[in-house]
Amino acid sequence: MIAVNDGSTDESLSLLRMLEGKYSCLTVIDKENGGASSARNAGLDCAKGEYIGFVDSDDWVEPDMYEVLYNEAVKADADVVFCNLYKNDDIKMQQFLETGVYTREKIKQYIYPRLISSEKEKQGEGTLRGSVVCKFFRRELIEKGKIRFADDLVYNEDGLFSIMATFLADKYLYLGDRYLYHNRINSNSITKRYIPDLWNRQKVFTYYVRRAKRNTDYNFDYQIEKKLFDIAVYSIENIMKKNNKMGFWEKKNSISSIMKDEDLTKAIDVIEKDNLKKINTMYYRAIKLKSALLAMMTVKYRYR
Repeated sequence: MIAVNDGSTDESLSLLRMLEGKYSCLTVIDKENGGASSARNAGLDCAKGEYIGFVDSDDWVEPDMYEVLYNEAVKADADVVFCNLYKNDDIKMQQFLETGVYTREKIKQYIYPRLISSEKEKQGEGTLRGSVVCKFFRRELIEKGKIRFADDLVYNEDGLFSIMATFLADKYLYLGDRYLYHNRINSNSITKRYIPDLWNRQKVFTYYVRRAKRNTDYNFDYQIEKKLFDIAVYSIENIMKKNNKMGFWEKKNSISSIMKDEDLTKAIDVIEKDNLKKINTMYYRAIKLKSALLAMMTVKYRYR
């Protein structure tokens, strides 16, 4: 077990050192603060186990989580294992797939169409959860693919990691009926607060995916364009967050700047509007018309 102290300013390091002295299975890495990607990469560089899992600092797991995941992974000879999770104490998250083993052909049939951005959004098939905390990865697969977390992504770096690992997986195990991880929902988390220049800092996600997909024989082009649209949507919503101190016209101009992006314009021309959920159809129309005002109204409608 590896614990990474990513430049904490409280008593975390002292507690970790005490536990390290008590438990021989624990290794503590102390480093300057570099963010989630940097901390996880430091752990990966030190890891020697057959499988790798991740736990965020404010979450917790069921006592037998990793025993269950390891036993199931060995039994199925799986490269990636995906269990389910609770939001906070007891709110169960939805199941994305049927519980079971997915061989290479089944991965292409059931997982790839929902891996980056769902190809059947209107039919209720959401994009698969990208979080790494509810997954277990064969370390040999990660090392062979030289997969690491991207430091330049402001968030969803774990989604990129999961996508790249799935590209290389020959066998995937989904345990949708096993709720083993507790994800604490923090109102101050990075997904809840305004992030400056999110669009430019996040669109690089699609560049990474375009490069990584070369390892597959599946056509992900549509999903990548739709992912860029998804990024545009939550970048617009990010600008409209209450803790963003911009004035009305500055927000409007920032949204207009996103809508004028050439890559997004190309993506909008590819996306099938009739396959989007109602709210995303409204965003699609606003971006297609390059109407920042319509986009701002759509955000208010969504959260009303």
